[in-house]
Amino acid sequence: MTPIDSRPTHTLRRLTLGLAASTLVIFSSVSFSETTREWGERALNIQASIDQDAPLNESTWAGTHNSFSNADDDNLLADFTNQSMGIKKQLQSGIRQMVFDVHYDDDAPRVCHNNTSIGECMDGITGNRKLQNAIEDLVEWINDGNTDQVILLKLEMAKSGKNNINKVRKKLDNFDNYYYWPAMLNDTSFPDQNSSGCKDIPSTLTKAKVIASGKNIVLYSDTCFSNSGFSSRVFRQGDFTDFNTPEKTANASNTLIKRVKDGVTKGGLFYESGLLGGTKAKLKPSTVEAYWNAGLNIFETYGFGANGSAWKVDGEYPIAAEDLVWTWDLTSQQPSFSTPNGHAAILSLTTDRYHTQSPSQAFYPACRKLVNSNGQRVFSEWMLAPEKVSFSDAEQACLDASDGEYYFAVPRNKLELNALIQYRNQYEPSAHIWLNYAKSGGRWVADIGEADSDMQSMCENGATSNVCQSLTTFLKYTDQSTSF
Repeated sequence: MTPIDSRPTHTLRRLTLGLAASTLVIFSSVSFSETTREWGERALNIQASIDQDAPLNESTWAGTHNSFSNADDDNLLADFTNQSMGIKKQLQSGIRQMVFDVHYDDDAPRVCHNNTSIGECMDGITGNRKLQNAIEDLVEWINDGNTDQVILLKLEMAKSGKNNINKVRKKLDNFDNYYYWPAMLNDTSFPDQNSSGCKDIPSTLTKAKVIASGKNIVLYSDTCFSNSGFSSRVFRQGDFTDFNTPEKTANASNTLIKRVKDGVTKGGLFYESGLLGGTKAKLKPSTVEAYWNAGLNIFETYGFGANGSAWKVDGEYPIAAEDLVWTWDLTSQQPSFSTPNGHAAILSLTTDRYHTQSPSQAFYPACRKLVNSNGQRVFSEWMLAPEKVSFSDAEQACLDASDGEYYFAVPRNKLELNALIQYRNQYEPSAHIWLNYAKSGGRWVADIGEADSDMQSMCENGATSNVCQSLTTFLKYTDQSTSF
């Protein structure tokens, strides 16, 4: 038997998803009506796994800025509060990227909402919670049936934290079993990119690679520290780049991991006045789609899911879970709780969102090109197989229609979805489309058409497509090499 650690990541992901305990309650025969907020949280949690095999620069992360700054977890002044719910509730609601400001005060590393050049954490004003307790929240959520999920955690180190980095590191190492360590990257594929004793997060890292390694948390910071204990656990952010408008986001290189951070506090008007050095909110329900369409990777929101006038900025409440769902359809609360295993997803003609469907139905399959003739990744290049087929025949239909160049897939970000919709509108404007996205073992599993064991076997047996000619290069791009 092949050792599990040497199997391709694609296979590992399917195994992991099949074995993981479900975080979603599945009702097989019960009618269940949800509020918009409840649907949003359920759909966002499902969506969080659709890009498991996507490189970081093609993935989408629902995140929160100053995630620790909330009244559920700490005692702080209302106007300094960034989030409306505690860390565990944020995770339960679909958040997967977080930010902790790390200070050292009162003989302990702490997280508090103070200027990062100042070390003092003030109970009742800026917050005073211990870093260890904040990380424990992440670990408890992971252990509560979420071992198939990845959390991206940025550590913003205050001056006091930097000056006591050994003490910070000692608190971090209490949870070493959960971190994806920089040393887990093979140096042949991912050399030290900054020559400073740290490792940058490669934009080609995937969630699937992290999960396959038995880990769940990726730590990173914007600074390279000479402390080897810290840098062995914490990546430098590398290709992470901040933007503040959809236009700047769209015009940036697609090799970057694009982030928008929104630091507005609960006292939104006070913050907007400039007294706290802030600006108006960038991420609002009215701007989300523009950022999706610009290829934004990390939506680092303020006041996630908050209601009440104190949270309003520019007349809008902060972004909630339902605002961050670009896949499933709210109008019919897709996917249904009662969707049986084996059912798959289609791109609905009427809403351009994902709907569930019996696999015996016949639709045109969505087919995605993987690499060009030089082995370089291809972004958002789609076609439809020319005949309607059942779900089980869709993969072969894509291969037959393209001489092995296109593979049955599902869009894993809004840019890819837009490109597929554009192709459909041009060639089959009245058709629903099969997506390679099906329910298995109580969970929705996406197959995005990346290189996996089946593709490698096909190439080894004599196939001559461009993918096969440059398979080694492609596997490096997608972080699925078996040499890790």
